[in-house]
Amino acid sequence: MKRVLLLGAMMILPVLMSSVPAVPADEPTVLICTGKYAKKYHKSQCKGLDNCKGKVIKVTLSEAKKQGKTECGYCYK
Repeated sequence: MKRVLLLGAMMILPVLMSSVPAVPADEPTVLICTGKYAKKYHKSQCKGLDNCKGKVIKVTLSEAKKQGKTECGYCYK
């Protein structure tokens, strides 16, 4: 029984990994909060992300700007 469960989990893992968006290596990345009211992007995990009500994810800088995010006042002093 344990082997069947493990095999099932191994079959799902590649599907989950393929749904993660690829970030181009040559473009800078930033962190954003996916919360409803989040408006900033961040260089790294900073106190500006402490109140994030969604998930913190890594995206390209151009994607963050496309979403209307502006730079964090704590990260970019």
